[in-house]
Amino acid sequence: MVDELDVQHYEDIIDYFEWDDDTDIQEIYSRQRFEEEWETIPEELKQRILAVDNLVLERYQDWFDYNVFIDYIKMIKNRQRIEAEREKVDCADRYGRLP
Repeated sequence: MVDELDVQHYEDIIDYFEWDDDTDIQEIYSRQRFEEEWETIPEELKQRILAVDNLVLERYQDWFDYNVFIDYIKMIKNRQRIEAEREKVDCADRYGRLP
């Protein structure tokens, strides 16, 4: 189960990228676990994870070219796409229209 401490550690990935700290790989693997458990994560924690994902895409997506990082970027882009689709459906449901 993903909890507050897991998300706090994931938020540190920004510093790890900035410092070129090899600890970033641990947080990339943690983020992959978050993805597997996504439906069980409380909404507040999901929003914090997505905020970090957005920063990663804005600032760092072109910084590294190793396979694990490339797969990580693909994963968070896919999650953004899923969340955007979910938002469209939620909005349509609220107003009784299909997207």
